[in-house]
This record gives sequence, structure tokens and C-alpha cells, in this order.
Amino acid sequence: MNPHPKSIPIQRYIGIDIHKHYLMIGGQNRHQEWTLRPRKVQVSRFRDWAEKNFQPGDAVVIETTGSVWDIYDIVAPLVTRTLVAHARKVRQIAEARVKTDKEDIKRLITLLIADIVPEVWVPPMHVRELRSLISFRWRLTKQITMSKNRLHSVVQRFNLDLPEGGLLTDKNKSKREPYRHFDEETIAYKMLIWSWAMDEKSRHGMTPQQFAKYGLLRLGVGQDLERIERGGALRRIAPTEEILALKPELAPPR
Repeated sequence: MNPHPKSIPIQRYIGIDIHKHYLMIGGQNRHQEWTLRPRKVQVSRFRDWAEKNFQPGDAVVIETTGSVWDIYDIVAPLVTRTLVAHARKVRQIAEARVKTDKEDIKRLITLLIADIVPEVWVPPMHVRELRSLISFRWRLTKQITMSKNRLHSVVQRFNLDLPEGGLLTDKNKSKREPYRHFDEETIAYKMLIWSWAMDEKSRHGMTPQQFAKYGLLRLGVGQDLERIERGGALRRIAPTEEILALKPELAPPR
């Protein structure tokens, strides 16, 4: 019976420095002898390269960047130990006068061998997806606020007469187009992609198609949208009636 990868003693210490189009990767043994010479691996080739070169008994440290979680998800199942290093704290501990890709890798590996890597918490997948959803909602809200401010500026600049009750009151909402800078299909498509990546518990027991429509209704858009066309393919989301049956609190007041 093969031992579980996480129970195999560490034999090789590997550092990964992520760049925009490539990763710099190198590995040493506990005596700081190179067992994997530093090399560049294109991001597009990394998954295949990792499956061929990483193995149980490897400990891997990855320095944080915007795409670190994609790399982490590829590496973690293949090796014994995977750490994500806090980039700023790494520089504070081991700032190098000479800045090259090879020296950056060597610095990460040295911290890994000494077991003093300043780690960051690795959130589980559903937490990452919720963070993405919150971030997307924040961007939508920011865009709405900017649009309102521009609208008020135009009114003041040209001394326009406001509609009865005020420009942005509930009474006049029907006269404005919600989410003008984000069409409903784009929002629905993003919701559907996120829904596929979430587990059933995170979707509150709903299917991906139901959760995508649920998100749209929470934003107040897409009531009539049931199909999304992207890349020549049609994707279905649940009808509004189906979601209102599950979540009657979303129904508009009568």
C-alpha cells in the first residue's frame, strides 16, 4: 500500500516565484545543493510540467501574487507540503542586494529549509469564491456611485430641472437603466461561473443555474433572463418563478 503523500519525509525544497507570463522554479536538498536548477516555466505549460516534476517528498513555497491560488491548487495535491509566503515579510527577513530571479528562488528555499517562512492563511475554495463575489459586487456598487455623482454633476453644470420628487428617488427609478456599464448577460455569466466552482452547501442547496438567478435577483436585474450566450454556446439559468418558490422573500412587494 502506497503511503499518503503528506506522510512522506521532506527530501526536496522547492521555491516558486510567479511572474506575469512565467514561473521561476528551483529546488535544493536539505544541504542546500541544487537538485532542480532554477528554470522558467511558462504559465500555460505549468500544470503539465508540475505533474511530471513534482512528487511526494517535496516541500514547496510560493510567494504571494494575484494568481497564487491557481498555482497553489495545482501544486498542493502533488507534494507533501505547500506553503504560501507573505511577500512583504519575506523581503523584510531576507532582503537581497542583488535582485535576480535565481536569487529570489534561493532566498525562498533558504527560508523553507530553516522553517521560518512567513506564511499566509490559505482560504478554502468556497471562501475564495465568496471573496470574488463580494469583490465583484463592490465594483458594481462603486460604478453605481460614480454614475450617480456624474449625473448630479451634469444636472448642476447645465442647471437642469429635476423630475418631480428628485432625480434618484424610488419614484423615478424606472426611468433609469440599472447597471448600464454591465449588461445583464455578463453579470449572469459571472454568477454562473462562480456557482459552478462552489459546493452545494455554499449555494444553500441550490443548483448552479438556480444560484446564478438568485444572485441576479438580489442585484435587482435579470428577472426575464433565462439563457446566456457566450462563445457561441447557450447556457441556461433558472427562471425567476423557480427561485421565488425557493426564496419568496425576493418577491417584489404588492
